[in-house]
Amino acid sequence: MKNFGITGSGKGISIIEITSKWCNSCKGLTIILQKFRAEGLINLIEINIDSNPSITQILDIRTIPALFFFKDGFLLNKDIEVYDYTFVKKGIMAGITCEHVLKEIIKLV
Repeated sequence: MKNFGITGSGKGISIIEITSKWCNSCKGLTIILQKFRAEGLINLIEINIDSNPSITQILDIRTIPALFFFKDGFLLNKDIEVYDYTFVKKGIMAGITCEHVLKEIIKLV
């Protein structure tokens, strides 16, 4: 990720959200993530594919929203399972889930 200028911010949990202004699922997820940021649970970096379309090819993103989970500046190198389902694979989650599942994921980062 650093090769593309994408890193988590310093200490703690950072989430990079790959989003688009035309994606309704992204809009809902962004509201949840901004709430978590305001609560001090995460650092949030939003990358909009409308203004940076090449990012989808560079990062091989096929579904948005996509989330990249970082701990202390490094992309997670593990899967995260909640309620017997693997939501995060090697630090990346594609698609959307509900607020309480995201909160559980953050606890496991």
